[in-house]
Amino acid sequence: MPVADTNYESLYALTDVFDSSTVLPESGAIFQDGMYQRDLYNFLSNYITNFNAVNAKLDSDTGVNGTSYASTCNLDAIGAAGYKLEPSGMSDKLLLDALYDIYLMLRYQLAILDADTGVTDTTYTSGLLPTFPGVALKTTNPVGIYSQGSVIDYLNTVVTNFNALLAQLDDDA
Repeated sequence: MPVADTNYESLYALTDVFDSSTVLPESGAIFQDGMYQRDLYNFLSNYITNFNAVNAKLDSDTGVNGTSYASTCNLDAIGAAGYKLEPSGMSDKLLLDALYDIYLMLRYQLAILDADTGVTDTTYTSGLLPTFPGVALKTTNPVGIYSQGSVIDYLNTVVTNFNALLAQLDDDA
C-alpha cells in the first residue's frame, strides 16, 4: 500500500520569502545582501512547525509502514534551549546550528522514506536532499557565516525541496 494521504502539499507547503533583488519591499524579506532578523526567525519557525507536522502525519499515515518519523527526525522548537533564536536577533553560531539541524533531520527523514516499504517511491534522498554549503557556512572552528548569499541560496533550496517532497508524497499515493 502506498502513502494513503494526499494532502501533504495543501497543508504544509511553504511560501518563499527570499528575494534576490536589491530593492527592499515594504513588507520586508530575506535578501542575498541582508535580511530582516524577524523574517528569518518567522521563516525558520514556520519551517520547523511544518516539518514536524509532516513527520507526525507520516507516522499516522496508514500507507506508510514506519512510525518513527517524529521521534527520529523532529526538529527542536525554535525557542528550545538548543536554538534560542529570537526575532530581534540571533548569533551566527545558533543560526548555523539550526541550519545544519535542518539539513540533518531532512537527510534522516528522506532516508527513512526511501527505506519504508509502504512508500512506493525510493528517490527521496537522491532527488531532494540539498547540499549543505559547508565552505560558506562553517559549523566547525572557525564558526561563522562567510557569505550571506549562501544562507539565502541554501534556504531557497530547502524551501524548493521541502515543497517538492510534499508534492512527491501526494503523488506517491
